[in-house]
Amino acid sequence: MTPAMTDDKFLDWLYDCVSQRTALDPATPEQLALYEPLYKDDPDDQVELMRQCIKRSKVDSFQCFSGFRGSGKTTELFRLRKLLKDDGCLVFYADALDYLSPADAIDIGDMLLVIAGAFNDQLIEQGLGNGLQESWWARASNYLKATEVEVPEIEVGGDIAGVGVKLKAALKTSPTFRQQVSKALMHRLKELKNHVDEFFAENLQRIRKETGADTKIIFIFDQLEQIQGTRANEADVVDSITRLFSNSREMLTIPHIHLVYTVPPWLKFVLRNFQARILPTIKLWKKKDRARVSEGYQTLISVLKLRFTEEGFERFFGKLTPEGSHALAEKLIEHSGGHFRDLLRLLEETILRTRKPPVTRDIVDSAIATVRRSFEGISREDAVVLQKIGKQRACIPETNSPQEITRLATFLNTHVVLYFINGDEWYDLHPLIREEVTEIMRQEKNAKM
Repeated sequence: MTPAMTDDKFLDWLYDCVSQRTALDPATPEQLALYEPLYKDDPDDQVELMRQCIKRSKVDSFQCFSGFRGSGKTTELFRLRKLLKDDGCLVFYADALDYLSPADAIDIGDMLLVIAGAFNDQLIEQGLGNGLQESWWARASNYLKATEVEVPEIEVGGDIAGVGVKLKAALKTSPTFRQQVSKALMHRLKELKNHVDEFFAENLQRIRKETGADTKIIFIFDQLEQIQGTRANEADVVDSITRLFSNSREMLTIPHIHLVYTVPPWLKFVLRNFQARILPTIKLWKKKDRARVSEGYQTLISVLKLRFTEEGFERFFGKLTPEGSHALAEKLIEHSGGHFRDLLRLLEETILRTRKPPVTRDIVDSAIATVRRSFEGISREDAVVLQKIGKQRACIPETNSPQEITRLATFLNTHVVLYFINGDEWYDLHPLIREEVTEIMRQEKNAKM
């Protein structure tokens, strides 16, 4: 189809291909055509490892999964969902941000209320809610009233919302209400947990009558890592999430359910022996000497060919060089650091500068320079830490203070620092900032002479 397009229409179509940022669901045929399983057949494939854990756990399991912003975490969770469904499991998936505010601290009482509520909503969405004796939201509202916590009135479409909608909305939008709930439940958490377990047990028994006694039930609670707070309360948020997964793991476990929680990747820095599977960056160089890893380049070229089609890829980047490479495509890949979202940013800038394909080296250089500028502005204090990470290929916080953890989380979420797995886990600086960090430290050294 692409050869018949005019250059302008072709570039419009190409730009649309790279500007889409939504997670791909491999279970959807049209999205499966765009999906390249980046980690398939890799012994460190985190999704396959989670799948195997569920497969081999007889009764229930508890797993944490993470990925840095733009790493494709939700797409990989959709892949996990598809694989588990193919295995004959019943899979429920919920987005934590439908129930919790990303800007506020969270405690175990909030989590218990919304986990059961999200499961309740998934039962209804999947057509399994007809046998519900009473919705979780109604049960929880009655329970809170017994603790003298009044669920506030909320209008929806000009009408007073039903009890379930009121509780769900208040938990997400009202810090005052959450504080009241937290205070009321402070000494009644075991009691609340019993109510949650009873709700799950009743519905699991009912579901298994329809699906079979041996059906494994999986509940994926995604986007929990997006709860990051604001500059004003980030320390409180870091502390609340740390407490949640250090002190309340047993509370977060549901009998006879295989649970997958997404968590902030920085938790591994503050909790000793904390087990979380973290989605790595595609490896383009080796840890020791940064020598090129050709397989990483080929993986990302395969992804681009899926999005562009073979014809579109060749039309935009030109034919293979005599050495058998796509030099300009590989140059963009090199400067992406193996981070797919940064590669898309580089491609956007390249397409915007192109008037008539194939693209030229000057255009690629200009696109790289533009994206590099978006990484600039590193402070001297940050440069000291970054230089150490680049030399050691490690990311070890000096302290466990919220400020230090927030600094490292910012580095990783903005891709200034990249995370890799190659047997061992390791870290390195993004290629677009290495020169700036070196220059800042050179100037600092000269200033002291």
